[in-house]
Amino acid sequence: MHRTNKKQLFKAEDNEFIELVYSTSEGVDAKELAEVILGMRICLKECAKIAKAKNFQILVFPGYDKGLFLKFKFKGITRNKTSLIVKIITDSLETIGEFGIDKVFNLRKEVISKVANPRVLAACNNPKFLDGIQKILTPLERAESKFLLAYGNKKLRIQRSKRAKFFETIQKKEVFPEMKNGEVIELTGEITRINKEYNDIGLRTQDRILRCLLPDKNREISQFHDFIQESSVLLEGIVERKDLIETPKVKIVSIQKIDTGQQTKLFF
Repeated sequence: MHRTNKKQLFKAEDNEFIELVYSTSEGVDAKELAEVILGMRICLKECAKIAKAKNFQILVFPGYDKGLFLKFKFKGITRNKTSLIVKIITDSLETIGEFGIDKVFNLRKEVISKVANPRVLAACNNPKFLDGIQKILTPLERAESKFLLAYGNKKLRIQRSKRAKFFETIQKKEVFPEMKNGEVIELTGEITRINKEYNDIGLRTQDRILRCLLPDKNREISQFHDFIQESSVLLEGIVERKDLIETPKVKIVSIQKIDTGQQTKLFF
């Protein structure tokens, strides 16, 4: 009977695998292992949604060699899309490790000022994704455990000393509860950023920053550069939200300089 060596098994397409490695000599409790696999599946699935990936499967290949390793692979998603999904996860992990899970979930202004990628902010503000992160980091409860996530040349290590940042109590507060999905609103605030890559702007209002999007993907967000110098603008838009916990997004209808009255109109 032909035997396949573990290293040979992953050699041909190794950079297609997303690998989790836990350095531990004691093994992992079976229930804990199941939670880790479930947690990673949640993280991959939620980030795949953010990356607009569809019609895929998530495969897992577990093993043990001086520590637990789990190799995950998408079936039905390109390498480029997989790289994008992994970047969302690793950038989110780094952000949580710096600020703590409570500040990240509630999108405090210090988090938003540091993180320009709206996909990462969407993941950080997603309760399912954060629950998945906590599941995959559960083995860090043991003093000897270390965690590594790797994909191709990208490697992210998390030490046990950072564990507390990921397991803080999340204060789930309603964010702009007065904003109802689908309603037209007017907001006064300051434009904090213009992101050409994601075709959106950040509007600071009521000590929070809202992500505001163009309804027409063929229009260029750069037309709003004249507004970024203004201390105050009036924005009219349509609210997009799933619930009162996650921060809403706003589709822009118009923006007006309050002092001069200069206005840019966008129509649906």
